Amino acid sequence: MNKKPFSEGFILVTNSDTEEDEDENQNEIQNQNQNQNQNENQNQNQNEIQIQIQNQNQNQIQNENENENENENENQNENEIQIQNQNGNEIENENENLLDSQEKNQLINSTKETPAERGKFKDLFSNKYGVRRTTLLFFFIWMTSTFVYYGMIFLTPLFFGSKSSNTFMLSLIAGGAEIPGIILGIFIIESLGRKKSMAYLWIGVCIASFVCGFAKNIVVSAIAIMVARAFVLATFDIVLIITAELFPTPIRAVALGSCTAVSCISGILSPFLPYMISQESNTTIFIYSGISLASFIACLLIPKDTKNEQLPDGKSSKEIQK
Repeated sequence: MNKKPFSEGFILVTNSDTEEDEDENQNEIQNQNQNQNQNENQNQNQNEIQIQIQNQNQNQIQNENENENENENENQNENEIQIQNQNGNEIENENENLLDSQEKNQLINSTKETPAERGKFKDLFSNKYGVRRTTLLFFFIWMTSTFVYYGMIFLTPLFFGSKSSNTFMLSLIAGGAEIPGIILGIFIIESLGRKKSMAYLWIGVCIASFVCGFAKNIVVSAIAIMVARAFVLATFDIVLIITAELFPTPIRAVALGSCTAVSCISGILSPFLPYMISQESNTTIFIYSGISLASFIACLLIPKDTKNEQLPDGKSSKEIQK
């Protein structure tokens, strides 16, 4: 009777132990599961962190690559711009050189004249340029300027020799009057103009020669001949300028050279007049006075004054005489 309770108690004890063991096992399993879950979570977090780090690294690499690409593109663009600028500068330089060469060629071609376009002596009297009257007037003015100027130079010692013994000193004083004549021509050519200046100077030569022929006093005669020589030299300088300005461009050199040649012929003849009538020096003075008056009239007949005017590069006298 006593064994039965003991066995039952043993069984109860055993069952309770097993239950406790099962609970412990379950707890251990749960703990293990929790640990596993924690480990998995940790691993997952680590993986996520690694992925984030990788992504960051990739982003950095991409950014670096993008920056490198941008820098390369910028460098490439800069190089292209530099190349374009260099090419542009080269093109501009080539264009400038081309323009310069074209301008030079145009200038060379414009300055070249064919033989048919060059002025000839016969053109001074033809209707091609319409300067026949101007040519004749200037031939006459150049001839009278040279004739009267050199004639008075040769006449001075003869004239004073018949009235005074001090011929050398009086001739020297009369010759020195030519310097004020040059200065006078410089001042009046721009103030009065070429045409009026020559006209006034020639009438001055006419009056001075006339006074010199009638004067009885040697001082008055000396002053008169000094004035005449000064004025005629001033007209000589002015006629040189107006001749170059009044004729058209193609025949300007021909006209100037022809006038000079005509004046040289007149200069050759001028010394003979004083010696041919050396006994009548007053008569010679009056001849020069008459020639001066004729030159005064010729100056008034000049077509145009070129004062303060720009010279046209034309081939017709109509452009100059407007």
